[in-house]
Amino acid sequence: MINKAGNARVASWGRALNVMLVVAMLVPLVAVAPAAPAAPHAQPILLQMAAERPTETVGVIVQKQVRDATVENLVARLGGVVTKDLHIINAFAAELPAKAIPELAQASGVRWVSLDSPMISRSRKDNYYLHNDPSPPAGDTTSHAVLPLDQTVPDIKTLYNYDVDRDTDAGLLIRRGGSGPFETDSTKVQRWRLDPFTSDVQIIGNTELKFYAVLKNFQKDRYAKVWAYLIDRNGDQAQVIASNFKEQSHWKNKWKRETIKFEGVNYTIPAGHQLEIAITVDAASADDMWFAYDTKKQAAHLKLNFLVSWPNYFLDTIAASDVWSHGYEGQGIRVAVVDSGVQTNNDDFYEDGQSRVVSQVNLNPDYYDAQDRYGHGTYIAGAIGSNGQRSSGLYQGVAPEVEFINVRVSDEWGSARESDVVAGLQWVYDNKDLYGIRVVNLSMNNTVAQSYHTSPLDAAAEILWFNGVVVVVSAGNNGDDNPGVIYPPANDPFLIVVGATDGLGTADPADDVLAEFSAYGTTSEGFFRPDLAAPGSYIVSSLASSSHFEREYADHVVKTEDAQGHLVKTNFVASGTSVSAGVVSGAAALLLSAMPDLNPDQVKYLLTSTATPLPGEPGAGAGIVNAANLVQTALSYGTAAAVPTANTGYEASQLLWTGSDPVQWNSVNWDSVNWDSVNWDSVNWGSVNWDSVNWDSVDLNY
Repeated sequence: MINKAGNARVASWGRALNVMLVVAMLVPLVAVAPAAPAAPHAQPILLQMAAERPTETVGVIVQKQVRDATVENLVARLGGVVTKDLHIINAFAAELPAKAIPELAQASGVRWVSLDSPMISRSRKDNYYLHNDPSPPAGDTTSHAVLPLDQTVPDIKTLYNYDVDRDTDAGLLIRRGGSGPFETDSTKVQRWRLDPFTSDVQIIGNTELKFYAVLKNFQKDRYAKVWAYLIDRNGDQAQVIASNFKEQSHWKNKWKRETIKFEGVNYTIPAGHQLEIAITVDAASADDMWFAYDTKKQAAHLKLNFLVSWPNYFLDTIAASDVWSHGYEGQGIRVAVVDSGVQTNNDDFYEDGQSRVVSQVNLNPDYYDAQDRYGHGTYIAGAIGSNGQRSSGLYQGVAPEVEFINVRVSDEWGSARESDVVAGLQWVYDNKDLYGIRVVNLSMNNTVAQSYHTSPLDAAAEILWFNGVVVVVSAGNNGDDNPGVIYPPANDPFLIVVGATDGLGTADPADDVLAEFSAYGTTSEGFFRPDLAAPGSYIVSSLASSSHFEREYADHVVKTEDAQGHLVKTNFVASGTSVSAGVVSGAAALLLSAMPDLNPDQVKYLLTSTATPLPGEPGAGAGIVNAANLVQTALSYGTAAAVPTANTGYEASQLLWTGSDPVQWNSVNWDSVNWDSVNWDSVNWGSVNWDSVNWDSVDLNY
């Protein structure tokens, strides 16, 4: 676990005073060169902001070396205001002019100043994009008359020419006069297709096609009519599911996004069939039409509202039901969900008329209650422990009897600052004993990369870890757009960091692959992240009614039949390392319900050592979480004391050190303890807090 070589070097005030007196007596006797100013203790981005935007107000997190209010008073003198007390890391959040940061960062009593940066909730919302290869085949368009329909956002900035036999201009030309969905002239129709479905899939409700189009040669104010068709394709056989058109008597003479809606669709596409969309230009149109569908700026896409008729394969992938069959469903374990809130009146979190959300708190300064108006937190809580009551048992979470602590830190748009999340972790720390919190799920990541030694978020999460709370975090969804970069708290070596896999429509983990968005890489300190992976693609989980998720992502809302046979909105389908973290938090709850005396390092060891390896996918870490193997292996040790631990030899965040050495807690001598052999039950973890630190021994010259 924690290892700091050598003996602790703690300077007492007495020693510091003696040194200062000696130096004072020597000054008149020797010529002393002017001392170089101390390097500012601040994140480089803050110093850059101070130089480039000095008058701008910036949010910061200030960690102190002292316990009094001298640093807070300095912030006030510099024109700032303190906004939050973050005593869990002996810090506070503040807002002040950027020009004041260098002075603050060099002041006595300041350990480190960080940007109070935005956080991101790590779920993805999927669309199917209409685009093609940036190197199109030459010649007759019949050679590429059918194009892919997939979820990769185009990144091309310029329009390529995909129709060399139609015209010589960039983009895609569809000639007018297409006779309908089964037009055979490839110049008068364009088709896109998904890969064959592996299971029956029901399309239900409203479906939208968004595209950019203009009359050829950018003609202005002339009539144009575009037809679109949804088609069930099975080889040479095809059936039209729905069709509609967009017409305007005065079509614009510039690229403009248009929408064709297919309303009231209710159709099941059988396994093995493909979904196809076809576009034609009506013969009554004034001319042929150009379509800009292959650029990021003007990306065309199809938004589908799927009623998923396949089971949630992820539960079978991780063998959760095998654990349930032995009586372990998360009972007696409480998980804190630090997120956008959890909708407490959701039936998925009720048991025998009682809510399993046993406590809640709002720590977002812009709101007065802890309800989830965004939808992310409810979705993650569902993956952890929905009992599926709202969907009549169809969509459950990993630990359906777990209880929740709802810690709301983000607003109705999912936005939060780092200080909001640190405040959330602080609340968990202050109330962990009162509510018996064993696991924290944090499916959010910072937007600024930095060392775990300077991240306030990492430091706060470590405090929870060292106090016996398992902390599970998402690896991040930047694997496809910013690969190799690991953002806090996923960069912290102690925590359980989770990547996402794609099950490819089956329950068998053997064919799983790392999801293209799942972040992985090596941190600046040499730690590879993530630790392991879990299913994170197309996961159906709980829906927060009337939330941002429901309003803005209607194509992701899943409907199921109620007792009267009516289709009702019950769930939400999405992808991301957010939900993968929720799956692992649920697995940790199953483990702790079977063996409650485990400490966080032992939980991490068991999770990683029992995972199902994913050969050829280094970004999956130790592999895919395997709940059955996890619990079975743990119980085979007989007692918790016999279970090995992870994290041996890791250094704690330097924000938790005094001077150049780790913090010396009253009850734990960090250098002298053999962490591999610690009986965590024998340690009074309640005394591990900043009040027990010997602040008189702080080296203010650090």
